[in-house]
Amino acid sequence: MLSEEVKSLYLENNRVRGVIFNNCGMKLGSKVVMNGSMVEIIKLSANGKNNINLIDETISNLNPSLSAFTVYLGLNAETKLEEKHNRNVWIIQDYDLDKMYERMCEGDMVHQNNYVVGYFRDIKYGKLNNNASLFINAPFMDKEYWERSSNDLAEDLIDKASKVLKNFRNNISLRIVSSPLDILKYTSNYKGAIYGWDSSCKCFNNYKIIRKLLSVEGLYISSHWALRGFGVPSVMNLGKLTAEAIIRDN
Repeated sequence: MLSEEVKSLYLENNRVRGVIFNNCGMKLGSKVVMNGSMVEIIKLSANGKNNINLIDETISNLNPSLSAFTVYLGLNAETKLEEKHNRNVWIIQDYDLDKMYERMCEGDMVHQNNYVVGYFRDIKYGKLNNNASLFINAPFMDKEYWERSSNDLAEDLIDKASKVLKNFRNNISLRIVSSPLDILKYTSNYKGAIYGWDSSCKCFNNYKIIRKLLSVEGLYISSHWALRGFGVPSVMNLGKLTAEAIIRDN
């Protein structure tokens, strides 16, 4: 079921009665938990069709959060870095957040000085595996932009990571790049956003309108799009609150 594409929700009298799939018909159920993009949830909800103009207007006034550009790296098995344990290193060299955000939205990625280096070691089939990931927030740009910029940005991140982990670049055996377009493709999150809505006052004010428009009995929205804030702890807590709400409503 996880790989099946959802066509719409089946509603009766503003209550969930099931989910309609494109390839395997309808599955009945009195409770549905949706954790995808809020925009996709609105499209799937029959309730949204009754308020389509207001919903479209509300969404047009909202901005999604930034997306992400990630470089996944496989390192040679014999790589001998100083790191002995898994860790994430957050490199923050620029605290002018407004200026940094503005540059990101404009697509000026190479001059960003804030990024994350993740280094991981594990043992599979009796062999030591070293791998790393380099992460930076990124805007949602078109295919032409990422075809033109991905390689330079990946090389720039590798250069920066080499300053944190010695003997790093010379031991790279595999490189896979993920752009915001990949996040959109594999997660369907609106404009590849990784934090849901942008954390601005405008989004916070319109958040209540969307929640009211999607008020359907038996429908539970549990994702970063349902939060007025972001981060793993917030999403984990929302999952807990969703489970408690389902138990309470039984």
